[in-house]
Amino acid sequence: MKVSKLLIYGALLAAASQSSFAQVFRCDAGGGKVTFSDQPCADGSAGKQVQRKRTEQEIMDDQMRADMANERKYRARAAEQGQLASDRQETLMRMNQPAPAPAPLAASQGCKDAQKDYDFVASIRTGSDADRRIRTNAAITKVNAACGSNTPLQQEPKKVIIHNHAPVGGPVTCNGNWCTDSQGNVSPRMR
Repeated sequence: MKVSKLLIYGALLAAASQSSFAQVFRCDAGGGKVTFSDQPCADGSAGKQVQRKRTEQEIMDDQMRADMANERKYRARAAEQGQLASDRQETLMRMNQPAPAPAPLAASQGCKDAQKDYDFVASIRTGSDADRRIRTNAAITKVNAACGSNTPLQQEPKKVIIHNHAPVGGPVTCNGNWCTDSQGNVSPRMR
């Protein structure tokens, strides 16, 4: 209900702005019914004037202000488009010129700092092998990025799996702590 009242009110105000001399009255007819009209409210209904009838001078003044605002808007757009055109020309001119040669990354301060960090990380001997490998790989990655190098990362060592069961197939030969079956399977000697 409120939305429809607002829509009606907005539509009437829009229509009122179209007709320059219009005045708008809001009339409460009772029972929650509201009407808008360019005529005063009928007898027996409460109402008030929403927009008074404007004079010709007020209308001309409003029109002049609107025309001046439109003129400023169009000039601002034209100036902006002119600036965009000059920026576009400047970009095209820069594109036709050869780009300056980039400084070698290996000589940059960032590369030197990354190598210094790597040297520090590589000198740390505390922690597990896995932790040292992770820290070292992070430092190598920084050096590669800063210096443009491609140093390989340290790989995780291969895991040795020892089976704690006796060989299953065929005759078993044991030497010291290890036993080998006829199929070549090796397992620790069970005591």
